[in-house]
Amino acid sequence: MRAATLKGIYLFADLDPGELSRLEAICAVRTVAAGDDVFAHGDEADALYVINFGTVRIHRGSTEMDEIPVTTVGTGALFGELPWVSQGKRSATATALERTELTRIEYGALSRLLAEWPAMGQKVYRTIARQVAMALRVTTDDLVFARTIHARHH
Repeated sequence: MRAATLKGIYLFADLDPGELSRLEAICAVRTVAAGDDVFAHGDEADALYVINFGTVRIHRGSTEMDEIPVTTVGTGALFGELPWVSQGKRSATATALERTELTRIEYGALSRLLAEWPAMGQKVYRTIARQVAMALRVTTDDLVFARTIHARHH
């Protein structure tokens, strides 16, 4: 993976060229065939992924439905980072929709890198905090909207 590509990923956007170079050193490339799972719901999580090229569907099964689509991500997208923060298992399945090349960044290697370079870690963790804050704002706005609509109809 090239440092310029990593710079385009929200999680690494604040890193300088030297930091991106260090990050690049822990990246591994993996190719997945169309229809193959990158990981499955409930799996132990050990890495996050950047799509170099291709498309991945994130989805989850349900007792009421065969499959609930969560999102579809393509070239340049990051996915699989949430368990790195929450230290949980996979919350969904990721399936390649076409031949897809991924950059895999192992959680342990990333954590060690950020511990070794605290200024780099601070940038990445601040970015995660901003993303969580934005997601909470959207969720709050959605909840207020839903309750407003519900109140109008009752």
